[in-house]
Amino acid sequence: MALVTASISSISRWRTAIAAAVKKGATGITTSPTTLFSYPFPVSMNSYSSSAKVFNPDDASSRTEFLNFVKNQCKPEKLKLHGALGWFDRMVLMKPLPPAVVFNHLLGALTKIKHHSTVVDFYMRMTSAGVAPDLFTLNILLNCYCRLKRVDLGFSILGDILKRGIKPNVVTYCTIIDGLCKEGLMNEAIDLLSEMMEKGCGPNIVTYNTIINGLCKEGLMKEAIDLFSEMVERGCGPNIVTYNTIINGFCKTGNASAALHLFRKMEGGKCRPDTRTYNAIVDGLCREGFLDDALALFSEMVGNSTSPNVVTYNTLIQGLICMGRWEESLRLFNEMISRDISPNAFTINIIMDALCKEGMVGKARELFDLIIQRGEKLDAVPYTTLMDGYCLQGKMDVAMKVFKSMVADGIEHDVRPYNVLINGYCKSMRIDEAIMLFHEMRHKGSVPDIITYNTLLGGLLGARSVQAALTLVNEMEASGQSHDRITYITLLDGLCKRNCIAEAVNVFQAMVNSNFQPCIKTYNILIDGLCKDGKIEMAKKLFQGISDNGLVPDVITYTVMINGLCREGLMEEANELFCQMEENGCLPDTFTFNAILRGFCEINEMQKALEILHTMDKRDVFPDADTMSVVIDLLSKEEQYTKYLDCIPTFVRKVRK
Repeated sequence: MALVTASISSISRWRTAIAAAVKKGATGITTSPTTLFSYPFPVSMNSYSSSAKVFNPDDASSRTEFLNFVKNQCKPEKLKLHGALGWFDRMVLMKPLPPAVVFNHLLGALTKIKHHSTVVDFYMRMTSAGVAPDLFTLNILLNCYCRLKRVDLGFSILGDILKRGIKPNVVTYCTIIDGLCKEGLMNEAIDLLSEMMEKGCGPNIVTYNTIINGLCKEGLMKEAIDLFSEMVERGCGPNIVTYNTIINGFCKTGNASAALHLFRKMEGGKCRPDTRTYNAIVDGLCREGFLDDALALFSEMVGNSTSPNVVTYNTLIQGLICMGRWEESLRLFNEMISRDISPNAFTINIIMDALCKEGMVGKARELFDLIIQRGEKLDAVPYTTLMDGYCLQGKMDVAMKVFKSMVADGIEHDVRPYNVLINGYCKSMRIDEAIMLFHEMRHKGSVPDIITYNTLLGGLLGARSVQAALTLVNEMEASGQSHDRITYITLLDGLCKRNCIAEAVNVFQAMVNSNFQPCIKTYNILIDGLCKDGKIEMAKKLFQGISDNGLVPDVITYTVMINGLCREGLMEEANELFCQMEENGCLPDTFTFNAILRGFCEINEMQKALEILHTMDKRDVFPDADTMSVVIDLLSKEEQYTKYLDCIPTFVRKVRK
């Protein structure tokens, strides 16, 4: 099999760890791990069940009954940490000590309930007390180190196993391999696979599946397929986990066709696809836009008596919605209900969100009411989605009723419903109500976030309340809420539109001083504001500084600058910049052409204006109605240009009104 090519630190690190462990002796670790891993509860000596006889360490029957009791309690559904601590303390005090197998029951059960640090501590205490661990004990310890992301210490345990003269088994190797894969150390995992085979320990299906899963998660699909082929050649037949892992890996890396090819190969073998197999390929096909293929596979899935689940339906419904195929998505939803497959929060949210964004709030409300009638428990998201839908339609009173019903239903929510309503009020120019809701949310203990402030800030500036907006910015700073890029852009845009250019320049400078790198949109807003305010020299200086900050002017940047130069009658500079933008690979759009065309018309440069018109005609770009009206009016007054009037109607017919 081809080795994984990813660059990893020294491949011999684990061998060094083993050698060091063997050299140190049978303990394998010189520093007690209790300094790193310790249990957080006090030791209890009275956890022995009251239904059992009083424990007498000198009585053989009492001792046997106690140890049997511990074994019986060592089940994940029964075991509690405080009880385990008490039992362990009694066990290490017994004379003679119980054999390792009894301790293994306790350590194994603690591992299953994920008390890995406690297992490490117990191991150190039991070996210090004189209990000789067996391979099962050491495998448990090794697993805990790997779960704690200390695979390096896991290799020390492997060295300890070898030092004790115990032969590692497939579980030993597979555990370390799993730890390496979880850390993304695929070269080392493959190297250890080769090592275990050299030592006569044949890998099993779990070993292969572990490495294949690691390779797929790293996107190393070729290597995963190579290992798949190798395991088959060695007589280790793949199981459903193997196929599902590789198929999912192909789909996640955008290769649904390869996944489908393996799927067909799987069908021809002994391994039958399950729901997860189909779900992975359906998802992959939908992600790559092969929606009809996904639907065909879904039909095949049902025809083969493989039951689809909520994940299957969610994937297809989302895919259909993204393609605008509403009727089919709703048909699938109804089919899902008829199959007694309960929609989850994701199902409800994707359908309601899409309906609302398409303006079908009424249908979204019908779905919402249907889910309520079915007794499904909803969280705040569907309520918020419905509120947003009503806000988009300007139905703020209805949106507020939904909010109040959410509160009345006892649904816990965060700041997002408030943000939706505040945005709706601002868009509807009901700023006073937005401000009232802003104060209400704080009074009720909801802390405004950056979205809340930015939304209200934009609303205030849109309503020409510049002073109120600046006051909100100060209040925002006082509350400890930092500005983000949107805050600055919102401020700049609002101030420039209100002709508060001096304040806008100060905001731009504050943005730079706050280590926020202005984006090209920021420059466009301020350059446009400066040009409209007649500050053309400042605009030119700002334009020239764009490239100094590693940015490239876009078509909007050139257009606002050209428009500003034309307003000031600086047509030579405007024309030079117009030519420069094309040289720099930025093609002018309709707005750019209109700006330069009107500029030439304003100074009666009709020859230049006509040249621009013909260039526009060649590029299939049309002047707007106002610009064309100016051109025709000026040409009509000039006798020498009468001959050009014959070509004007071709433009007039193309004008987009």
